[in-house]
Amino acid sequence: GSHFFHNITSMNVGYFAVQNGSRTCFIHREILEQQTLINSTKYFRHVRFDRPLTIIMNGKKNEAGIVINE
Repeated sequence: GSHFFHNITSMNVGYFAVQNGSRTCFIHREILEQQTLINSTKYFRHVRFDRPLTIIMNGKKNEAGIVINE
């Protein structure tokens, strides 16, 4: 696990970590459930959106968001 995160951060690749029960971090599961299902396993659900998403990240401020383009 730590080797994976070392590689991610050293290559400046952004990633999201959503804390369970957080008031500021959340996932709109109903939106994800409405998307086309590509694959699903016990721990994984791959969906496809009809339109590209806009992903905004600021690692220095620890802020990020995903905008659904309609």
